[in-house]
Amino acid sequence: MAVAQNAKNMSAKRQVCVILGAERQYHREVWAGIARYARIHGGWLLRGEPTLLGAGGPLTAGPRPDGVIAMVRTAGQLDSLRRLGAPLVSVSIALPDEDIHRVVSDEAAMARAAVEHFRQRGFEHFAFCELDNLSHLRGRHFAEALGQAGFSCQVFRVGYSRRRHWTDGRDRAALGAWLASLPRPVAILAHNDIRARHLVETCAAIGLSVPDDVAVLGIDNEPPFCEVCQPPLSTIVPNAERVGFEAGALLEKLIAGEPAKRCVLIPPQGIVVRQSTDVTAVRDPLVANAVQFIREHACEGIDVADVLTHAVVSRTWLDQRFRQFLGRTPHEEILRVRLNRACQLLQASDLALDVVAQRSGFRHAAYLVEVFAREIGQTPGQYRHGKESK
Repeated sequence: MAVAQNAKNMSAKRQVCVILGAERQYHREVWAGIARYARIHGGWLLRGEPTLLGAGGPLTAGPRPDGVIAMVRTAGQLDSLRRLGAPLVSVSIALPDEDIHRVVSDEAAMARAAVEHFRQRGFEHFAFCELDNLSHLRGRHFAEALGQAGFSCQVFRVGYSRRRHWTDGRDRAALGAWLASLPRPVAILAHNDIRARHLVETCAAIGLSVPDDVAVLGIDNEPPFCEVCQPPLSTIVPNAERVGFEAGALLEKLIAGEPAKRCVLIPPQGIVVRQSTDVTAVRDPLVANAVQFIREHACEGIDVADVLTHAVVSRTWLDQRFRQFLGRTPHEEILRVRLNRACQLLQASDLALDVVAQRSGFRHAAYLVEVFAREIGQTPGQYRHGKESK
């Protein structure tokens, strides 16, 4: 009797098919977000094989699912999934012109974060390195963000015929020639951490220094590629777990026949700064020295007077040079470094607000709240829990 009841309960649950590989950190975190949604809201039975990224096989061969969440990358895959006749949510930026419900990382926000990261370090030359034939979707946002800031972007392009060259190293010679042709110092955003590692290794092979000649920024924060790389990779951290959770929420609405947004964009969590971009590309050595001093000691409670003592220059001279090279004053740079540290602590810990303020160099929690409201438009609590500002 109990067995029969359990079978009935199982059949009453919504059958949700998840078509998403798990070989990448991003994919695994999306899986985790979907699973968290299913646990919290109940009533779902997840069907999926994390070793399979494409549609077909055991995932779609059984009974018609109530809904599908998939990394939809090709028109053929989309056609196969549509034939199931079930509500579908994609977690891929591919096929941008197709009318699909999707939840994806906010590519424009990641591009703006990359531009800000590089400009804070004084770079004036920029490039984007594609990995495969879909990379142009990500690179376009970076070029647009640079254009809005008054800069241009050079691109290492990978067309359809070269889409798999990176898997066997066939593009390393072309990468080397491209890197050698770029003006230096140059800041490069790579399609992801895999491509960023290729760039670092190719720079070493042709005698370019990372980060002094070439600063390299990846995307995804995959430890095997970031920490093992020499030097370790700086990377943009997408909120992949939230992508999965919101994909579950969107699919729930579609299954229920409720109105739903066509596209939900999830902003990144921030940037993990490691050695591959830890440089100040400012031509003036005195300014570069002052910037480095601020970045090393801002969270220790220093003020502009301490910077002047270290640099042995006047306040007027330093203010003028900071505005010339960085577009902000030394005081604004100190606040920026402290705010970045506070953001990291809020995201990575459950420390009380007064402890976060102390460890990031703010005098007290009230001042941190004031700076957050002015600069980010959120309270620290909203930021910590991923709530968008109103």
